[in-house]
Parts: sequence; structure tokens; C-alpha cells
Amino acid sequence: PSPREIIPYEQSGRRHNGWRQAANFLRLVGKLHQRRYQIVFDVGGGIQSVTLATSTFARNRIGLRKARRSWMYTERLASDNGQHASDRFMPFMRRLDVHTKPYLRLRPSSAAQAELDKILKENTLSTATPLAVMHPGAGYAFRQWPHERFAAIADQLAERWKMSTFFIGAPGEETFLHQIINTM
Repeated sequence: PSPREIIPYEQSGRRHNGWRQAANFLRLVGKLHQRRYQIVFDVGGGIQSVTLATSTFARNRIGLRKARRSWMYTERLASDNGQHASDRFMPFMRRLDVHTKPYLRLRPSSAAQAELDKILKENTLSTATPLAVMHPGAGYAFRQWPHERFAAIADQLAERWKMSTFFIGAPGEETFLHQIINTM
């Protein structure tokens, strides 16, 4: 298989039929097993990813020592759960003989930059204004932090560092965002 190959996996999610999701997962397991990989890196460490890594029957299955069911790996790498994700992935990089930390720099497209400039101008701000951007949505209600806490953080940013806060969110999160803004 090509090192750039992508195997799509339709995860039907919690809203859909459990049988369909199970069938999709089993199809993926079958595809992985057919490809006869020699080495598999499991950077996720969750039960599903360990299962997928194991289903490849690769001679070398490498994952983190602290992962659940890590006994299914042929090689377990040390990591610290308190680390940032980029640091947590460094054992995998070192395993590949890469010893420098990769840095990611995101640059907006010119259209995105123009849209940002327009929004800032509409709100009497400029790119020179200290700006915080918060995305308080969590995807699931049980992960949601109370709106009062987001409001308190935005207030502190304004008081201590003279920062303006922009809130961004997905469709359906508007009410929650308004609760934060109204509490500030």
C-alpha cells in the first residue's frame, strides 16, 4: 500500500443505528487486515484504535505504555498524560529517528484574512488590538463548562490585559454564546 493511502471509515455516530456502525467498523478491520502492514503506530490509545492496530496483525504495533489495553502492542512507548499533544507524540517521532519537535504554523487564506479584517473593522478593532478567541462549545452537554466561567475568563482578559474576546461556535450554540455574553 502507498504510504499516502487513506482508508475511509464511515463512523455513523451515536445518533444512528448501532448495527450499521458495527458493520462499518468490521469492514474497516477487514480492510486493515488484508493490507498486511509491517508497522502500525497507534497515537490514539483508545479502545477502538488499539483494536484497529491489533487487527492489522502487523509485526510491529507501537503505542503508548499508558494506553488502555497497551499489552496488545508489541512495543510500548513512555509518555506523560499531562503533556501537550505535540509533546506526547514525540516518542513516536523519536522512534522514527526524528529528534526535533515539529512546529505547526497556521496561516489563513487571503479570503479568510479579508473576512477577519472586515469583522474586526465592524467591531471597531484592528489586528493590532489584543484579541482572545474562545470556542466554548464542547459537542456534548456533559462536557460543557458553565457559561458563567467563560464569562469570568473573558472579563479577566478585558480587565487585566485589555483584550477583547470573540466567541465562535457551531450552529446550534448561539444560545449558549449569548448566555456568556449577557453574563459578562
